[in-house]
Amino acid sequence: MLSYSYSLIIVVVVWNVANIGHSEEHSRTIDVSPTDDAAPFWAFEPVQHSRLPGIRSHAGLQSPIDYFVRHSLEQNSLVAVGLADRRTLIRRATFDLTGLPPTTQAIDRFLADTFPNAYARLLDRLLASPHYGPRWARHWLDVARYGDNVRKGGSYSTPLNSAFRYRDWVIEALNADLPFDRFVMLQIAGDLMSDAVLADRPAVGFFATGPTFESDGGDAVSRAKARAESLDDKIDALSRGFLGLTVACARCHDHKFDPISTIDYYALAGVFHNTKIVDTPFVGPEIVQQFEQASAKVTAQKTRITAAEKDDEDAGKIAALRVELAQLEDQLPPQYPTIHSLADTGSEDLQIAIGGNPMQQGDRIPRRMLRAVSGQQIRPLDQGSGRLQLARALVRTDNPLTSRVMVNRVWQHHFGRGIVETPGNFGQLGARPSHPELLDWLALRLMENGWSVKNLHRDIMLSSTYQLSSHHDAEQYAKDGNNLWLWRANRRRMEVEVWRDTLLFVTQSLDSTMGGLPEQDLLSSHRRSVYGFVSRDSASASDQFLKLFDLPDANISHSKRAVTTVPQQLLFAMNSDFMIRLAKSLYKFLEAHSENDTARIQYAYRRLYGRSVSPDELEMGQTFLLSNRNGGLTLWEQYCQVLLASSELMYVE
Repeated sequence: MLSYSYSLIIVVVVWNVANIGHSEEHSRTIDVSPTDDAAPFWAFEPVQHSRLPGIRSHAGLQSPIDYFVRHSLEQNSLVAVGLADRRTLIRRATFDLTGLPPTTQAIDRFLADTFPNAYARLLDRLLASPHYGPRWARHWLDVARYGDNVRKGGSYSTPLNSAFRYRDWVIEALNADLPFDRFVMLQIAGDLMSDAVLADRPAVGFFATGPTFESDGGDAVSRAKARAESLDDKIDALSRGFLGLTVACARCHDHKFDPISTIDYYALAGVFHNTKIVDTPFVGPEIVQQFEQASAKVTAQKTRITAAEKDDEDAGKIAALRVELAQLEDQLPPQYPTIHSLADTGSEDLQIAIGGNPMQQGDRIPRRMLRAVSGQQIRPLDQGSGRLQLARALVRTDNPLTSRVMVNRVWQHHFGRGIVETPGNFGQLGARPSHPELLDWLALRLMENGWSVKNLHRDIMLSSTYQLSSHHDAEQYAKDGNNLWLWRANRRRMEVEVWRDTLLFVTQSLDSTMGGLPEQDLLSSHRRSVYGFVSRDSASASDQFLKLFDLPDANISHSKRAVTTVPQQLLFAMNSDFMIRLAKSLYKFLEAHSENDTARIQYAYRRLYGRSVSPDELEMGQTFLLSNRNGGLTLWEQYCQVLLASSELMYVE
């Protein structure tokens, strides 16, 4: 017979499975039927100034956003549930903006704050937290297909020793609320921008730390194919990441569904045809000069010693030269840091590869912006590689896609689904926006507010739509089971990084140190998950842990993670050394905090779940801790493991 402790774990796990099954939303059916050629596709139409729609009921509205949502609800005969309680709201907002749970002190302070602007001030504190950057950087790093190594073929990979500087730049840029238009430009052409400062140089790691392809045979065909694949990766990351378009589909033939031609593809590819990846100093020129001068002296001294030995010079003279060499080496400054960067190599237009075959070349295509995005005015990309012009074209206010794509990404991570459910595909095969006028209102708002992403968070999170409860209503569910029209909040499972960081945080094990070299093993490290080594070959136990909980493949750009539920995830929570170690840490923390079992149980619930323990939960815990059960862990350690493995600690209401 199973011990009570493991029976309890199984009960929790089964409950977890049941909740996972009911919490995931079903995908909408996407209409891919051809559209009338005379009617421009919505994504390529200019962003519209959306007027607030007329609505019948104004009760409970707190933001212009709510007008658009209320209008859709009324059109579909739906009624929103009530607002979430304040305890749920602070937990939701804190996880959304920092990726960590609120402390018991923060919850108590918020609950005691009776001023009308208490929630707005809470958001200001969370947006100013240094934990904001690591949380939202991880979202962007999925899009940027960030990795700390690059696969060279088969199981062989080589490290990108300076890739972490790009990751740190993203974190710092988000914490500083760098305007999104500049955030985009620096990642595409920061090395070419005259007003970019030293701290901005890692930004082009968006491309420079991406996958590269090498010839496996060294012959002309292999080299050409590898070059074509590397160009294709950059086109795909650029178009999906910033424009929400699948431009890479036009590599071999015109896009089958969207107005993107093969000429468009090679017009963009020509930009990166004239760009190479280089390692450059991450210091000022004076430091480089000092190092090179000192290194030259060491090299010259070694040459003198070699010559003296060859000429059979006096042993005393050679010894003196060696002493001088040692002194020069002692004076040698440390090697300066470097970054993975880009450099222009020319301004040559690229020839079409007929049928995608780089050995069958067709016409040479002038570099320019996509015609579908440019409208009637063709925007040439003919200065140097054209990257700087490309960067400027992407953030023009008349570009219909960049602002829409970004606000949709932010909305997606607050609600679990974007206004456009396919955030990396705004084309014909993608989903149509559920609230198109709201999407444009947000896009214009982003641009009018100086492209401030933090202001965008405030706009969204101050709405009553964001603050809704996740309460189930059978009548509304029967009409809109997928919650497409936002009559309630979606219950969302945490990403693996947030779950791991939360486990470390509640067990008093989290190291919040910012920046620096990647941690090779997140199963033994105490740092935040964003600082873990991201491998493109998934070879280590740490990699396998992250993949088990749906970390995406860093070889391609991802705008939306898959959410899977498999037995191995639950077995990890039950049996892994990682969970057992944290269970022991949690007990030590609780033991030091409270004097008796009852007080420890009460505090554990407040710390882990942000709420009070119920009478039934308290009685269950007390009964278990008084039982006479054997096992590899103490009763308290087993109980702590159950609390850590619970569904409640893995989901955000």
